[in-house]
Amino acid sequence: MVGEEVRYLNLRLWAARLLVAFLPDMAFARLRAFLYSLVGVKVGRGALVLGTLDLRGPGDAISRLSIGNRCMVNVPCFIDLNAPVTIGDEVNIGHHAVLITAKHLTGESIRRAGLLESAPIVLEPGCWLGARVTVLAGVTIGRGAVIAAGAVVTKDIPPNTLAGGVPARVIRELHERHNP
Repeated sequence: MVGEEVRYLNLRLWAARLLVAFLPDMAFARLRAFLYSLVGVKVGRGALVLGTLDLRGPGDAISRLSIGNRCMVNVPCFIDLNAPVTIGDEVNIGHHAVLITAKHLTGESIRRAGLLESAPIVLEPGCWLGARVTVLAGVTIGRGAVIAAGAVVTKDIPPNTLAGGVPARVIRELHERHNP
């Protein structure tokens, strides 16, 4: 029974959480990014991680996360690493974001949560996820796209668009330069 209980213990994820746990949120963001890189997360130059990330996944999950140059990841942030998550350069992620690479297929009526299926998530360079955005398995968010707060992204979002809603849909195109 003990073997079954510790079967999913992921020492690298545990070490990552331990390394950053005592750093206060919103402070030491560059140090925290560096500490994540020490345990195997690919972290680009100038990346900011504003608190402890909630990382989950089987096996060598931590190696499936890549954070690009000059990104900013706010917290709390839950990242499921059943499949790779690629966060491109200059991406900003708002607080309470959820990135989920796994989903259950619909099972029999006795247990509807069927077999697990996973697919990668890609956040292309320059995109911005607002607060409380959820991105589901297999989604690519295009370069320079903005996802409005509270959106649930279930399918790919084209580059340079504003998307929002549940499920998220394109609201309008964004110009290369924004003038207020």
